Amino acid sequence: MLELRPVRWALSGAMAVVCVFALSATTALARSSKPAAPKISAADQALVNYAGTNWLENGGDVENDRYSTLTQISKSNVGSLGLAWQNNLNVCAATIPVTSSFQGTNSSSCGSEEATPVEANGLLYIQTNTDGVFALNATSGALVWHWVPPYSTWDPGFSLGSGGRQPGVTLGAGKVFVALADGSLVALDQATGALVWRTITGPWQKGIRLSAAPLYYNGMIIEPTSGGDSGSISATVSAYSAIDGAVLWTWGVIPQAGQPGSNTWSTANGGAYTSNVYGGGALWQTPAIDAKDNLVIFGTGNPVPWNTRGPGKNLYTDSLVALDYRTGQLKWYYQTVHHDLWDSDLPNNVIVFTTKMKVPTTVKNKKGKKVTKKVLQKVTAVGDVAKYGWTWLLNAATGKPLTKVDQAKVPQDPASGVNNSPTQPIPQTPNTLVFSSGGGFSLLKNGDGRVCSSSKFWISPNDVWNNPDPGTTLGNTPDGHPVVFGCDFQPYDTSQWIVTPFENMDWPSSSYDPQTQGFVTCGDIGREYGHEQIPAASQVVTRDGGIGSGVLSLGGNIPGTNTGTFSSLNVATNKWEFHQNWSQICFSGSADTASGITFVGQLGAGGSGNGYLEAVDSKTGQELWQSPPMPNVEVSAPPITYMVNGVQYVAGIAGGESHENPIPSAAPGTKAQPAGTAPNTGFGSIVYAFAVPGT
Repeated sequence: MLELRPVRWALSGAMAVVCVFALSATTALARSSKPAAPKISAADQALVNYAGTNWLENGGDVENDRYSTLTQISKSNVGSLGLAWQNNLNVCAATIPVTSSFQGTNSSSCGSEEATPVEANGLLYIQTNTDGVFALNATSGALVWHWVPPYSTWDPGFSLGSGGRQPGVTLGAGKVFVALADGSLVALDQATGALVWRTITGPWQKGIRLSAAPLYYNGMIIEPTSGGDSGSISATVSAYSAIDGAVLWTWGVIPQAGQPGSNTWSTANGGAYTSNVYGGGALWQTPAIDAKDNLVIFGTGNPVPWNTRGPGKNLYTDSLVALDYRTGQLKWYYQTVHHDLWDSDLPNNVIVFTTKMKVPTTVKNKKGKKVTKKVLQKVTAVGDVAKYGWTWLLNAATGKPLTKVDQAKVPQDPASGVNNSPTQPIPQTPNTLVFSSGGGFSLLKNGDGRVCSSSKFWISPNDVWNNPDPGTTLGNTPDGHPVVFGCDFQPYDTSQWIVTPFENMDWPSSSYDPQTQGFVTCGDIGREYGHEQIPAASQVVTRDGGIGSGVLSLGGNIPGTNTGTFSSLNVATNKWEFHQNWSQICFSGSADTASGITFVGQLGAGGSGNGYLEAVDSKTGQELWQSPPMPNVEVSAPPITYMVNGVQYVAGIAGGESHENPIPSAAPGTKAQPAGTAPNTGFGSIVYAFAVPGT
């Protein structure tokens, strides 16, 4: 099908460019079997350890734990945290004046700010929504250097628009590695910001973009691609040399003709045309390394189009996948959704952790017969929270589940082109979207853990289409078809709109606390969408070349009514350490410390858009401290912690999120903001840092 081959040529100085482009649309995607990577250096080996003085990787370490060994900020002094510095990066035009505590920025041209900063040896590095990278003094916030992608020089045809979610950068080998919206992967000199090399991972003209922060390990950069829902070329994961950006190996999410898994795709039984070139599988988050087993592990995206595909499970979409990080060879996979019709992929970051758990083990009983029992043992696991609120916990070495998984029978729809799977796997972990108080979604009775939508979160669909009319009814949809509230995995056809929970646990970064064995997650309750099928004959190929999502969608949430879920699941006991239902959605993600403190961002009390940083007890979730409000900017990006000159700081960027603004809007369907305020309240670009005074 699609063969990707590196072409490299030298430019002036030490800068090099690598282009990866399609030479053929009929041959198989290259899967290299290059020799094992060289012996790992001591510095790179240390990246497996939890973050401490520095925070070098997007996830703190290559396992994505987002856990720090620092303890200077403790439960006894966290209440005295004060603002150490702030820097308004002015990525967006400033229309909100500076206040006594924080600088405010606000503009209709702003995108969201959701990046994780990284820090090394007193310098903090942050990527903004316009793809630029800032290096700041980590003790004062003073600008050291600022790099802006020269898109107009690279390709005048590319337009970034107003920018949007970018996940951040990573550090290694004296370089800052940056993933860009035009599909470029670049390396900057860590000290000066000068461009060292640029690799074009794929053509932006075919929808290729990079939405995950790079992962650095053992002299290589591992970076996935995205763009499938817009009709882009199928997603890939590739490794690149940290020295010059040369491609080391590439693995494609969608198997090519004749490869294992290719028989899980078809155009039979009313399926729309879907070639393996445009099968989807977009990847959204940074992979993780299992160093013990030489694996890189990640979650893959959904197939496209979302509906009207021929029968089959559609491997390797919606799967947790492990590759040999040295060669790209597939080691194992576990598909979490078969033949996905609901965009229920895995956008949250996977976490690799080692702990003691009761693991299903084959042993001999007294009669010598082999039986399976749960035996307490040390295990390296990989965890990932699903969009529907349950948590996948697998053996990192084998991909086998570490918790009970039920094969839930789901409704079938015989209509042409639906072809949904008769069963879906559901891990029997507590669901973070469900609360005994009734504040969240409800579980389907005898449904093996299926989560159901509710009309209590819904308004008239006409309001969604910017035509507010309090007198309209649920049946007054754009095509007159009825709205039916269903449960996850309920299929839909051309006759009605099936409403199910949608993208509730998206990409806000999860963390793992080894002291509590807590898997900490952050999400949205109340978000649900209606879907209606587009038949094969009506599917349209996009300008990127593929069909893309190819579905009719109807969003009808009541503005300002969605709430948040912030939870810590004990992976050993399968019970909550804490499970909170916030009044606002939780979107920032979290970071844990060895002093028993978890830091998390808030979008703003009462729908104000005045975000703040919060510290809670990692065991109980009890609030220990909250920062002063940051006027008109939401704290929707993950915080980090680091130490310089003996002082521990907690830092991040505040500037709004792209998923959904929970603030009530005067015009449903628009970006929400309080009535009478400037457009897009909650958006900006403020980098902040807190520390205990006098330390």
